[in-house]
Amino acid sequence: MKKLILLLLIGALAPRSAAAVEGARWLLSAEGVQSAALGNAVAALQASPEQAWSNPAGIAGIDGVEASFSHLSFPGAWDSDHIVLAAPFHWKHHLALLYHRNAAEDTLRDILGNESGNFEVSQSALMATYAYKAPDWRLGASVKSLSEVIQSKSGAGLAYDLGLQADLVRDRVIVGAALQNLGSVPDLGGPTIEAPLLVRSGADLRFRGDVSTLDLLVDYRYRPVSLRSGVSLGVEYSERYLDGRLALRAGYDSSQSDQGNGAGFALGAGFGYGPVGLDYAWTPHGDLGSQHRVALTLLWNLRARARSEALEQSLGPVSAKPDVKVAQPAASRAKGYVENHAGERLDDLLNATPEPTPITTPLPLVAESRPPATGILGFFAR
Repeated sequence: MKKLILLLLIGALAPRSAAAVEGARWLLSAEGVQSAALGNAVAALQASPEQAWSNPAGIAGIDGVEASFSHLSFPGAWDSDHIVLAAPFHWKHHLALLYHRNAAEDTLRDILGNESGNFEVSQSALMATYAYKAPDWRLGASVKSLSEVIQSKSGAGLAYDLGLQADLVRDRVIVGAALQNLGSVPDLGGPTIEAPLLVRSGADLRFRGDVSTLDLLVDYRYRPVSLRSGVSLGVEYSERYLDGRLALRAGYDSSQSDQGNGAGFALGAGFGYGPVGLDYAWTPHGDLGSQHRVALTLLWNLRARARSEALEQSLGPVSAKPDVKVAQPAASRAKGYVENHAGERLDDLLNATPEPTPITTPLPLVAESRPPATGILGFFAR
């Protein structure tokens, strides 16, 4: 595995032909509401289904089945949809399916600038991601089928991602790295098109409280084809209390700063209660306007079910009843003699009843007790 990763890095960082053009640059954008709000500083972000797009190792650690549907509106009739479904099928193994599509309508013009009709531009990716989780590290890989259509021209491609995350200090300092867009991208003719290779690395410095978590994130990205680089910074403050979830996010992406007028900065927030969550991200792009992303998240937590099953196995079903066999009365000693043997039958019944097993497992209320309400959610809870 180490040799394979080394060969892939050497191939990605090797010098490129001067005639090569970096194609499918839309694969380099920050997709997903959480990623956009953090300024694309997500290499070390954990347990998020959106990481299937940025670092496949990041989907490891998801507790239950999680689905996310996000929509982006952008000036100029440009729309983008992002759908992710992620789930663990074992505590070590996680899977995710992702579908992403950009669509826009543009205007045809002749050499004099006169309008001569409209045409559609669309780009899409269908991805499958697998992640393996060990106690102190996570490894992931993605394969994505790409499609692009511009007017009457269309093309397809197949690309791959590799990702790694490791805990330098358990749940305190996390580092991550990813090699993205290996393979081919849609070629619509013209000059030689190469995949927009991206080498990503980053870290997450985490501070945990009773119900709150503060994540300070940093990313460095390098594009071997275009020889460009970028740095991102992100901060996320999140709380979990009972069934409620709250997140406040902010980020900065240096690769967007050349657009001026606040471009590169990002803000976002998220709120969830029970299985439903809603997230929002705002990213200004200078003279191009601002992007507004909204995501709806549905979560089915499997951990609570696993705890109840483990508790039932340790204590036994509450409704279980002992199999009591009542001794039949002996035959009468003499014809016409009747005796009911009531005392003997009572003794047999008592002897056949098993003694209750002492309960040594702590009650779930003790194991799952919550600290006193603090923070923003605690203020509303009080």
